[in-house]
Amino acid sequence: MLLLQTRMASPYGHALSRRRAAVLARLLADQDLVILEHDAAHELAPTPGVSLGEFLPGQTLLVRSWSKSHGPHLRVGALAGIQRVVARVRARQRATGGWPSVLTQRALAQMLTDPQTRELVRLARATYRQRRQQLVRALREQGLHPTGVAGLSTWVPVRDAAMAIKLLAAEGIGIASGAAFTVDGDGGSHVRIATTVGHDEHVRIARALGAAHHQ
Repeated sequence: MLLLQTRMASPYGHALSRRRAAVLARLLADQDLVILEHDAAHELAPTPGVSLGEFLPGQTLLVRSWSKSHGPHLRVGALAGIQRVVARVRARQRATGGWPSVLTQRALAQMLTDPQTRELVRLARATYRQRRQQLVRALREQGLHPTGVAGLSTWVPVRDAAMAIKLLAAEGIGIASGAAFTVDGDGGSHVRIATTVGHDEHVRIARALGAAHHQ
């Protein structure tokens, strides 16, 4: 199985382009595997949705959820793709009762069609994008190189993550070590900074991290 975050990938902030999807599809076409795409933040994503299912419909499953955009306790997702797999999931749900409550499903359905809620989500999407752009711009001005194009956080290479976290904590700034977000990599040389909190201290955060990185 290949697990793929198609956009607003956490923590890196990458988004799958159609050109990249076409290249991956050629590489995966003859492989005996299932591609599971998780598009968790699609309602908040400023980039278009791209799926390998367009190229490999017989190998691809797409999962979408609304916990990031409409409420973390919804726990509701939609599954589409390989017919035999979807049929087995539905059969297991019928046998075990493992589905979200009807009230939760109806609440989500109402929010997805309610004009005021749709406008609020649109505003959230624009606001989160603006906050991230402001932080990325400030970080680059300090000689740092955050990755990705969109997301609810930034992934920033630094010289020493532990030291950076300690120095920023002394100034009342909380950031996360990259180690918790890597399976096989050097998380100790990266930090993750949330961009969802409302504040106007992007420049202060960037300057503090830049000083920690360059000292």
